[in-house]
Amino acid sequence: SPPQEETTGSVIADLSTTREGRADLALKMTQLVAVVLLLSLVGGGNSWSAARWVVQARRKRSRSADNHQTVRMIASPDHLPANEERLSANEIAKMAKTDLGVTRFVAECDLPTAFGDFRLRAYRSGATEPTVVVKGNVTGENVLVRVHDQCFTSEVLGSERCDCKAQLDESFRLLEAEGCGVIVYLQQEGRGIGLANKIAAYALQDGPQQLDTVEANHHLGFLDEQRTYGPVPTILEDLGVKSVRLLTNNPYKVESLGLLGVRVAERVPLVVPVTSHSRAYVRTKAQRMAHLISPDVYEQSASAAQAEAAVAADRKAAIKAAAAAPAAA
Repeated sequence: SPPQEETTGSVIADLSTTREGRADLALKMTQLVAVVLLLSLVGGGNSWSAARWVVQARRKRSRSADNHQTVRMIASPDHLPANEERLSANEIAKMAKTDLGVTRFVAECDLPTAFGDFRLRAYRSGATEPTVVVKGNVTGENVLVRVHDQCFTSEVLGSERCDCKAQLDESFRLLEAEGCGVIVYLQQEGRGIGLANKIAAYALQDGPQQLDTVEANHHLGFLDEQRTYGPVPTILEDLGVKSVRLLTNNPYKVESLGLLGVRVAERVPLVVPVTSHSRAYVRTKAQRMAHLISPDVYEQSASAAQAEAAVAADRKAAIKAAAAAPAAA
């Protein structure tokens, strides 16, 4: 079999033991900085992507050669990152603020859908193209907003492994019912790891170890969360949105947007029914990523009536909050 690649940590350890090694290490670090700058320029000025790459490289460097592989998939995870190795929402949001990319409006068109008639706005931000669905006049305070991340597997292919498409559909319904609101749609497949890596993570979940989505991410060398929301404040400002009622079950998203300067007046629940295929994913979101979802929604021990009642209660709370909130003006 081909020789294993050396880890970054072992290379640094070997080089730093001699004077020549230290000089070589200094040269390599200079080269690394140059690579980071090049990545930043190639990524449309996205220094956040480069910075995140450096942080991940730094945090991987002490792992063994068997676990330090970027492309290869490993049969069994002997090491999972400890909590202190993961970036907090505070760290991620602060790093996202260093994004040098500029978010620019491109065009707007009509968007007739099965849920009602909306407007669709396109933006460019670095190498990505965020899109925004708008219902009614969204200028003002307390606007119902969903910040949604792309899920090709569910939204295009119809996969039931997750609840992403169901949440997007419910967001459309709630905007239509309120007559006013925004869906910001970001190209962050697989919580930011990309489509191919997401499929690799699925393969690990299907394998004999039965990893959950968090373990699979760690196994591939990623954090629990790779998503950033740098374009969102600019987009909301462009729309005239002063504060938001955020459709989410994810405290990480609330905190990240708040740290970026988005005024989150309220978190509005967005809970949808699970399927037999999505149950494990929703359970992992609740138990390992602190999503605010009642166990009645995802536990198999809960009856169908209990699950339906839990979803209906969250939906009723969302509609009640929408009715009680002052209209955007």
